[in-house]
Amino acid sequence: MQHDDYYRALERLSTNKPEILSKGTYKINKDTVALEAGRKRGTIKPSRSQFEDLISKIEEVAEQYNNKDVNKLKKAEALAARFKSERDEFREHYHAALNREAMLVRTLSNLEKQVNKLEAERKVIHIKK
Repeated sequence: MQHDDYYRALERLSTNKPEILSKGTYKINKDTVALEAGRKRGTIKPSRSQFEDLISKIEEVAEQYNNKDVNKLKKAEALAARFKSERDEFREHYHAALNREAMLVRTLSNLEKQVNKLEAERKVIHIKK
């Protein structure tokens, strides 16, 4: 196959295992493939007929690879939104529980006052066994 080094460079970039470029710091395009193949930027040109198949392969792989980052970002944003929603829901449950707790403490206090008042008036008799 003609230009095997370019195709191998494209494969390395698409699997995020570059030998020359830094991992994950690139988008796949003609220039990054050329750089990864050890060539200069701009060596893969559409005007050169020997690169037609390579360019179409680069565009095909680039569409999939470059959109992965967009999809990851969208998934991360959706996940963050879900966690924020859950956080807000838990916060509401927490505050509702605190309100119930305060209401129960107040009710218990009122009942203890009533028992003490009834005991003072001798209307409550404690039964002992």
